Amino acid sequence: MTIQSNSFEHFSKPVYETAAVRAAEWLTTNQVARLLQISPSSLEKARSTGSGPLAKLSYHKIGRSVRYLRADVQAFLEDMRIAGTASSKRGE
Repeated sequence: MTIQSNSFEHFSKPVYETAAVRAAEWLTTNQVARLLQISPSSLEKARSTGSGPLAKLSYHKIGRSVRYLRADVQAFLEDMRIAGTASSKRGE
């Protein structure tokens, strides 16, 4: 039996590939924890329980690995932002 050299070619190509996927920056749990200045276990707990504000942070399971898109982390931070309510009244 002869195996053609291109018979496994389809395994090397991604199932889908877009410009956004190619340009995406993937972060580990530890990297995201450092960015948010929290412990990695806080992220792990939020993922497993699905409760708390950190549960809103999107993540991807790739095999046994958990990865976050930097854009998702930035969007999460923007959603969590609370605008200041104090008004500046100088001279009164």
